[in-house]
Amino acid sequence: MDHRINETHILIIEDHPLYATGIKELVEFVISDVKVFTVANMKDALGHLATKTPLLIISDLRLNDSNGMETVDTLRRADMRTPILFMSGDDKLLVELEKRNLHKCYAMPKTGDFHQTSQMLLDCISRASVIANWRSPHVNGRHFSMRNKVSPAGSRIQLTQKQREVMMLLVNGMSNKEIARQLVLSPETIKTHLREIFTRMNVRNRTQAVSLFKKMPSLADLSPN
Repeated sequence: MDHRINETHILIIEDHPLYATGIKELVEFVISDVKVFTVANMKDALGHLATKTPLLIISDLRLNDSNGMETVDTLRRADMRTPILFMSGDDKLLVELEKRNLHKCYAMPKTGDFHQTSQMLLDCISRASVIANWRSPHVNGRHFSMRNKVSPAGSRIQLTQKQREVMMLLVNGMSNKEIARQLVLSPETIKTHLREIFTRMNVRNRTQAVSLFKKMPSLADLSPN
Protein backbone atom coordinates (compact mmCIF):
# COMPACT_ATOMS: atom_id res chain seq x y z
CA MET A 1 0.00 0.00 0.00
CA ASP A 2 1.25 3.50 -0.87
CA HIS A 3 1.33 5.62 2.31
CA ARG A 4 2.63 8.77 0.64
CA ILE A 5 0.79 12.04 1.10
CA ASN A 6 -0.72 13.62 -2.01
CA GLU A 7 0.09 17.33 -1.91
CA THR A 8 -0.36 20.17 -4.36
CA HIS A 9 3.31 20.82 -4.86
CA ILE A 10 6.12 20.56 -7.38
CA LEU A 11 9.52 19.02 -6.62
CA ILE A 12 12.63 20.51 -8.26
CA ILE A 13 15.84 18.46 -8.21
CA GLU A 14 18.82 20.64 -9.14
CA ASP A 15 22.29 20.73 -7.59
CA HIS A 16 23.34 24.14 -8.90
CA PRO A 17 21.96 27.03 -6.80
CA LEU A 18 21.69 29.38 -9.80
CA TYR A 19 19.44 27.02 -11.75
CA ALA A 20 17.51 25.83 -8.70
CA THR A 21 16.57 29.40 -7.80
CA GLY A 22 15.77 30.36 -11.39
CA ILE A 23 13.50 27.39 -12.07
CA LYS A 24 11.78 27.73 -8.68
CA GLU A 25 11.01 31.41 -9.28
CA LEU A 26 9.82 30.70 -12.81
CA VAL A 27 7.46 27.96 -11.61
CA GLU A 28 6.12 30.21 -8.85
CA PHE A 29 5.61 32.96 -11.41
CA VAL A 30 3.65 30.96 -13.98
CA ILE A 31 1.70 28.78 -11.52
CA SER A 32 -0.45 30.21 -8.76
CA ASP A 33 -1.30 28.52 -5.47
CA VAL A 34 1.28 25.75 -5.61
CA LYS A 35 4.12 24.94 -3.24
CA VAL A 36 7.58 24.37 -4.70
CA PHE A 37 10.18 22.23 -2.95
CA THR A 38 13.81 22.07 -4.06
CA VAL A 39 16.44 19.45 -3.28
CA ALA A 40 20.05 19.30 -4.45
CA ASN A 41 20.65 15.58 -4.95
CA MET A 42 19.02 12.26 -5.68
CA LYS A 43 19.31 11.06 -2.08
CA ASP A 44 17.17 13.93 -0.79
CA ALA A 45 14.78 13.56 -3.72
CA LEU A 46 14.15 9.91 -2.89
CA GLY A 47 13.62 10.84 0.74
CA HIS A 48 11.02 13.39 -0.31
CA LEU A 49 9.26 10.97 -2.66
CA ALA A 50 9.14 8.30 0.04
CA THR A 51 6.56 10.38 1.95
CA LYS A 52 5.00 12.77 -0.58
CA THR A 53 3.57 12.63 -4.09
CA PRO A 54 4.05 15.87 -6.06
CA LEU A 55 2.03 17.10 -9.01
CA LEU A 56 5.21 17.27 -11.03
CA ILE A 57 8.92 16.52 -10.71
CA ILE A 58 11.40 18.80 -12.50
CA SER A 59 14.89 17.32 -12.47
CA ASP A 60 18.26 18.01 -14.00
CA LEU A 61 19.63 14.95 -15.77
CA ARG A 62 23.04 15.53 -14.23
CA LEU A 63 23.28 15.59 -10.44
CA ASN A 64 26.24 15.16 -8.14
CA ASP A 65 25.07 11.67 -7.16
CA SER A 66 23.26 10.61 -10.33
CA ASN A 67 23.89 11.14 -14.02
CA GLY A 68 22.07 10.86 -17.32
CA MET A 69 19.75 7.91 -17.82
CA GLU A 70 20.58 6.69 -14.31
CA THR A 71 18.68 9.75 -13.05
CA VAL A 72 15.72 8.89 -15.27
CA ASP A 73 15.59 5.25 -14.18
CA THR A 74 16.00 6.04 -10.48
CA LEU A 75 13.15 8.55 -10.44
CA ARG A 76 10.93 6.29 -12.51
CA ARG A 77 11.41 3.48 -10.03
CA ALA A 78 10.66 5.82 -7.13
CA ASP A 79 7.48 7.28 -8.65
CA MET A 80 5.80 5.89 -11.75
CA ARG A 81 2.66 8.04 -11.45
CA THR A 82 4.07 11.56 -11.35
CA PRO A 83 5.03 13.33 -14.61
CA ILE A 84 8.73 14.18 -14.76
CA LEU A 85 10.22 17.07 -16.70
CA PHE A 86 13.94 16.47 -17.26
CA MET A 87 16.24 19.43 -17.94
CA SER A 88 19.73 19.46 -19.38
CA GLY A 89 22.24 21.70 -21.10
CA ASP A 90 23.47 18.64 -23.00
CA ASP A 91 21.36 18.09 -26.11
CA LYS A 92 22.70 14.54 -26.52
CA LEU A 93 21.17 13.50 -23.21
CA LEU A 94 17.82 15.02 -24.18
CA VAL A 95 17.86 13.22 -27.53
CA GLU A 96 18.64 9.95 -25.75
CA LEU A 97 15.74 10.55 -23.36
CA GLU A 98 13.30 11.35 -26.17
CA LYS A 99 14.33 8.20 -28.07
CA ARG A 100 13.26 6.11 -25.08
CA ASN A 101 9.73 7.57 -25.38
CA LEU A 102 8.93 6.98 -21.71
CA HIS A 103 5.42 7.53 -20.38
CA LYS A 104 5.01 10.84 -18.52
CA CYS A 105 8.65 11.82 -19.12
CA TYR A 106 9.42 15.08 -20.92
CA ALA A 107 12.59 16.87 -22.00
CA MET A 108 13.44 20.57 -21.69
CA PRO A 109 16.75 22.10 -22.78
CA LYS A 110 18.42 24.79 -20.70
CA THR A 111 18.80 26.99 -23.74
CA GLY A 112 15.88 29.40 -23.75
CA ASP A 113 15.20 32.88 -22.45
CA PHE A 114 12.38 33.56 -19.99
CA HIS A 115 9.52 33.45 -22.51
CA GLN A 116 10.86 30.39 -24.33
CA THR A 117 11.49 28.45 -21.12
CA SER A 118 8.18 29.40 -19.51
CA GLN A 119 6.24 28.49 -22.65
CA MET A 120 8.03 25.16 -22.90
CA LEU A 121 7.26 24.54 -19.23
CA LEU A 122 3.58 25.30 -19.86
CA ASP A 123 3.50 23.02 -22.91
CA CYS A 124 5.13 20.14 -21.07
CA ILE A 125 2.78 20.42 -18.11
CA SER A 126 -0.22 20.62 -20.40
CA ARG A 127 0.85 17.44 -22.19
CA ALA A 128 1.41 15.82 -18.79
CA SER A 129 -2.22 16.65 -17.88
CA VAL A 130 -1.22 18.40 -14.67
CA ILE A 131 -4.09 20.51 -13.37
CA ALA A 132 -2.94 23.87 -11.98
CA ASN A 133 -3.86 27.53 -12.04
CA TRP A 134 -1.56 29.07 -14.64
CA ARG A 135 -0.60 32.66 -15.29
CA SER A 136 0.27 33.59 -18.84
CA PRO A 137 3.99 34.42 -19.10
CA HIS A 138 3.35 36.44 -22.25
CA VAL A 139 0.91 38.70 -20.42
CA ASN A 140 2.79 39.01 -17.14
CA GLY A 141 6.36 38.65 -18.38
CA ARG A 142 6.99 42.38 -18.16
CA HIS A 143 6.39 42.20 -14.39
CA PHE A 144 8.99 39.49 -13.95
CA SER A 145 12.29 40.89 -12.65
CA MET A 146 15.26 40.65 -14.99
CA ARG A 147 17.26 38.91 -12.28
CA ASN A 148 14.70 36.10 -12.26
CA LYS A 149 14.87 35.29 -15.95
CA VAL A 150 15.87 31.71 -16.65
CA SER A 151 18.45 31.53 -19.40
CA PRO A 152 21.37 29.24 -20.07
CA ALA A 153 24.38 29.83 -17.84
CA GLY A 154 26.59 29.47 -20.88
CA SER A 155 25.07 32.60 -22.43
CA ARG A 156 26.25 34.69 -19.48
CA ILE A 157 29.52 33.03 -18.50
CA GLN A 158 32.68 33.98 -20.34
CA LEU A 159 35.88 32.11 -19.47
CA THR A 160 39.26 33.00 -20.91
CA GLN A 161 41.31 30.39 -22.73
CA LYS A 162 43.52 29.83 -19.67
CA GLN A 163 40.50 29.58 -17.37
CA ARG A 164 38.98 26.94 -19.65
CA GLU A 165 42.25 25.00 -19.52
CA VAL A 166 42.20 25.17 -15.71
CA MET A 167 38.58 23.99 -15.65
CA MET A 168 39.24 21.05 -17.98
CA LEU A 169 42.00 19.83 -15.64
CA LEU A 170 39.81 20.48 -12.60
CA VAL A 171 37.06 18.35 -14.14
CA ASN A 172 39.65 15.57 -14.57
CA GLY A 173 40.17 15.57 -10.81
CA MET A 174 43.55 17.29 -10.63
CA SER A 175 44.64 19.20 -7.53
CA ASN A 176 45.89 22.80 -7.67
CA LYS A 177 49.50 21.63 -7.60
CA GLU A 178 48.91 19.13 -10.40
CA ILE A 179 47.17 21.78 -12.52
CA ALA A 180 50.06 24.18 -11.86
CA ARG A 181 52.60 21.60 -13.03
CA GLN A 182 50.54 20.74 -16.11
CA LEU A 183 50.18 24.39 -17.17
CA VAL A 184 53.64 25.44 -15.97
CA LEU A 185 52.22 28.02 -13.59
CA SER A 186 52.59 28.67 -9.88
CA PRO A 187 50.02 27.26 -7.41
CA GLU A 188 49.19 30.84 -6.41
CA THR A 189 48.36 31.69 -10.03
CA ILE A 190 46.04 28.67 -10.18
CA LYS A 191 44.29 29.89 -7.02
CA THR A 192 43.82 33.29 -8.63
CA HIS A 193 42.35 31.69 -11.75
CA LEU A 194 39.98 29.60 -9.65
CA ARG A 195 38.75 32.60 -7.67
CA GLU A 196 37.95 34.40 -10.92
CA ILE A 197 36.32 31.29 -12.38
CA PHE A 198 34.10 30.89 -9.31
CA THR A 199 33.04 34.52 -9.58
CA ARG A 200 32.23 34.28 -13.28
CA MET A 201 30.34 31.03 -12.85
CA ASN A 202 28.53 32.26 -9.72
CA VAL A 203 29.60 29.23 -7.68
CA ARG A 204 31.15 28.86 -4.24
CA ASN A 205 33.58 25.98 -4.61
CA ARG A 206 35.29 23.45 -6.88
CA THR A 207 32.45 20.95 -6.67
CA GLN A 208 29.84 23.43 -7.87
CA ALA A 209 32.16 24.69 -10.62
CA VAL A 210 32.76 21.17 -11.93
CA SER A 211 29.04 20.39 -11.74
CA LEU A 212 28.07 23.46 -13.78
CA PHE A 213 30.91 22.92 -16.28
CA LYS A 214 29.65 19.38 -16.93
CA LYS A 215 26.05 20.57 -17.26
CA MET A 216 26.98 23.11 -19.92
CA PRO A 217 29.41 21.51 -22.37
CA SER A 218 29.39 24.72 -24.42
CA LEU A 219 31.43 26.42 -21.71
CA ALA A 220 34.47 24.59 -22.98
CA ASP A 221 34.01 26.16 -26.43
CA LEU A 222 33.30 29.79 -25.50
CA SER A 223 35.58 32.43 -26.97
CA PRO A 224 37.83 34.24 -24.51
CA ASN A 225 37.03 37.78 -23.37
